[in-house]
Amino acid sequence: MSRVPHHRRRGSALRSLSGYALGLAAAAPLVAQVPQASYPLLTDLNDATGINGPLMLLGNTPPAPPANGVCVNGVYFFAGGQDARTPNIGTLDSNDFQLEVDFQVAALPGFNSPILIGGNGWRWIGFLVQPNGTLGVLHNNAMQEWSTASITLGTWHSGVIKYEAGMVELFLDGVRVHQANIGPLNTGNNLNFTTNNYSNGTAFNGCIRNLRVSNDTTLGTTGGSIGTNYCGPAVANSTGGPGTIGATGTAVVANNNLTLTTTNLPNNAFGYFLTSLTQGSVPQPGGSVGVLCLGGSIGRYVGPGQIKNTGATGGFSLLLNLTATPTPTGPVAVTAGQTWHFQAWHRDSVGGAAVSNFTDGLSVTFL
Repeated sequence: MSRVPHHRRRGSALRSLSGYALGLAAAAPLVAQVPQASYPLLTDLNDATGINGPLMLLGNTPPAPPANGVCVNGVYFFAGGQDARTPNIGTLDSNDFQLEVDFQVAALPGFNSPILIGGNGWRWIGFLVQPNGTLGVLHNNAMQEWSTASITLGTWHSGVIKYEAGMVELFLDGVRVHQANIGPLNTGNNLNFTTNNYSNGTAFNGCIRNLRVSNDTTLGTTGGSIGTNYCGPAVANSTGGPGTIGATGTAVVANNNLTLTTTNLPNNAFGYFLTSLTQGSVPQPGGSVGVLCLGGSIGRYVGPGQIKNTGATGGFSLLLNLTATPTPTGPVAVTAGQTWHFQAWHRDSVGGAAVSNFTDGLSVTFL
């Protein structure tokens, strides 16, 4: 097993992974928001919030009633197929919302196809899947953003799209797998959700359940992106692009609810987060191909369950305990007014040789 890079300035060090338990990537917990629609679709079509009417099952031969989900056959509605569609959710704030759905793909499409799309007439946001299973985001009718994460056929997955004032985040099974600045959404006030993409005649082949739409009334504090990235872009890893670090939740210390996330990392790679009160820039420390963006006393999140694996999503996440932030001399509590800097280290392989790399850095000022 190759050694982890070492940084020896001021007594800080990054030690070997050996001797620590290796954990799978944990799902990033979603923050409580203001629900505008909730369709469990377990036994009926009703909106659990009571705000909207029931989900509609459409087609010459409509989908079967819910039985632990609603399943559609992948045939475009206007070609004799099926659609599962919500009513117009008029209370949705299209500048600040979260869309969640559990989905199970029955068969991969021959063309980029929908899972769930916002707006049968405008297609302003939605989940897409490629023929190879890669998950992405559709916006403004034909614009597309793609993650490096893939779905597994016949497996229930959890998908989340979060949009705030031009920024979009895509989560798969609790891990943020893509983020981008896509600008304003053109909704045409067409605020329903459908399993068809009426712009190109494609339809979802699979099942959905637990469809939820929420407004986020804590813009910039809870549920959105936290902190400021620096020291980037990182050196490209074996995916061909740089790994990135982010955070969701809140920077309010008293809430103790901040989750670090990574995206665009190689699949099935082990890694962990690092932290310091000091920024730095050290190219190729200890033989790594990346840049260490931390200085001073560097703490490592390598306790039980803190070493992660990217699995098939190309990322991992960790809910921090702000009362026990690691340092070389032991855990300390974060206090309001402090700025802590974070980075992720991960294993990689280049040309068959084992190497390591880093994401960019993230600074969070706590409140």
